[in-house]
Amino acid sequence: MYDDTTDHATGSGSHEDEMTVTVQGEDYEVQENYDLDHDGHNDTAVIQTDDGGAVAFTDSDHDGHADVA
Repeated sequence: MYDDTTDHATGSGSHEDEMTVTVQGEDYEVQENYDLDHDGHNDTAVIQTDDGGAVAFTDSDHDGHADVA
């Protein structure tokens, strides 16, 4: 399920933290690999789906859990 591992953050403060994504009651640990708010820190995990699509999960409040898909 997870495909995109590119670090899109810029600046010396970038990091590749994990976040927990809960889907239908199951928890998954995914790598944050995109800096959605352009603050120099990854906060979003872009996940490639089996059918060729993509879903982005964002931890907008930086608590380690996805808040928005």
